[in-house]
Amino acid sequence: MFALARYLTVADKTMHKGEWNKNNYLGYTLHGKKLGLIGYGNIAKQLAKSAISLGMSVGVYSRFSKGQAAIDEAKNIGCEIYPSVEEALSDAQIISLHLPATPHTENIINESTLKLMKPNSIIINTARGKLIDEKALIKALSNKEIGGAALDVYREEPLKDETVINCLDNLILTPHIGSQTNENQVAAATMIAEKMVDFLKK
Repeated sequence: MFALARYLTVADKTMHKGEWNKNNYLGYTLHGKKLGLIGYGNIAKQLAKSAISLGMSVGVYSRFSKGQAAIDEAKNIGCEIYPSVEEALSDAQIISLHLPATPHTENIINESTLKLMKPNSIIINTARGKLIDEKALIKALSNKEIGGAALDVYREEPLKDETVINCLDNLILTPHIGSQTNENQVAAATMIAEKMVDFLKK
């Protein structure tokens, strides 16, 4: 969110070329902006809390969290509940995806749903590559229909799609490193070991 809102990666690249394009990168503050979470699992819940602490408002849509307990949890920390993906896309300036890849969620972000987003809005996908129609996303970025995107996951990994790789229109690409920290790797290994121990005890 910070990198897209303030053009950090683009500005960094131009500085390494010896350029000084200060006036080209008029971004915006996150304070006061609306974050739309599509999916409301553990990661989305933590992101919601962080966003609220930044002074953002948060809206949540998740067909997997329609239970009253999940709705109450989101409302209790100050989230709005969206009745549909379409309303989330049209209302929020920043969209973050937090869904599993299923036949129901594949291409949930496509040419028609991208047209619902605001011209300066951004979308972030650190969940599953199949959630986004990548060709439609590149088209929307190239035509300035949305403000930016950040992808950490892709339909095919490693990423080979040249249209995605060569898109320079405020698109941030990372090689599926969302969980690549020392702490996360240790936590994942510990969790696996604990599950194995529990299984063997039974």
